[in-house]
Amino acid sequence: MNKEITVNGNDMFPGNTNEEAAKQHKSIGYWSAAWRRFKQNKMALISGGFIAILLIVTIITPLIAPYMYDEPHYENSLEGPSLKFLFGTDEHGRDMFSRVLYSMRNAMIVAFGAQSLSLIIGTILGAIAGFRGKLIDAVIMRVVDIMYAFPVFLFSVIVVTVLGPGLFTIFISLGFTNWAGMARLVRGQILSLKQAEYIEAARALGAKDYHIISKYLLPNTLGPIIISYMMGIPWMMMAESGLSLIGLGLQPPMPSFGNLINIGNGYILGLPNLLIWPALVFGLILLSFNFLGDGLRDAFNPKSEV
Repeated sequence: MNKEITVNGNDMFPGNTNEEAAKQHKSIGYWSAAWRRFKQNKMALISGGFIAILLIVTIITPLIAPYMYDEPHYENSLEGPSLKFLFGTDEHGRDMFSRVLYSMRNAMIVAFGAQSLSLIIGTILGAIAGFRGKLIDAVIMRVVDIMYAFPVFLFSVIVVTVLGPGLFTIFISLGFTNWAGMARLVRGQILSLKQAEYIEAARALGAKDYHIISKYLLPNTLGPIIISYMMGIPWMMMAESGLSLIGLGLQPPMPSFGNLINIGNGYILGLPNLLIWPALVFGLILLSFNFLGDGLRDAFNPKSEV
């Protein structure tokens, strides 16, 4: 009597041998499997495409913006949307469409720059703490605990207050105050991997610590690092807008979603477009990054179905 044979979780047709079934099973690599899982999440795929378009727009904003962000048209102050001014104009007659584009550009620059700085600091310290252990690990983790003891946004406010508001200051303050989570994540990943057989083999062959960390350990932690990086982008954008909202972020006439929404709030009854457009664009950007982060989290989960 023929029996069904299961190979690698796949039910084969009756009469197939193990060897034949094994040939039919395709070996899928880690990154290929992650990409296949990611493609199954339509919202994440659409969000990724939308973010890619936003990044291109961010780069070419000076070329596609109809006007400079600080170019006044006093004769057209506080106008509604029109063919000349797609999103209307503010109290100084500045084109709101151009100001929203530049706000998006500034938000992207600050968010990606600050998150990249946090990534570098957190990855280096987390890898050293996890790999070296003992006293070095204890010292770095106590510093991480101290960073966690302070509210991150309040810490950023203090740094900006001391250094003065500005694009570079916001970039530095957010980057230097948000690395603790990345350090703890990387440390945990390194601790779980450093006792693996291939690491012991590398040590036996005389590989140096730097080589082991950079060539073996960190590449195997890329999945969680990428997820954490992308999930942190919306928070960085909200922090930048929050600083601008309380007057410690980008200073006028430099536009930011925070100060645009703050100004638009005063005209909500007469000219709601001054609030609706910046809030709508900002909300879409945040949602896109959140959907993308959720999709990456599912894609890099090895328990997900391929």
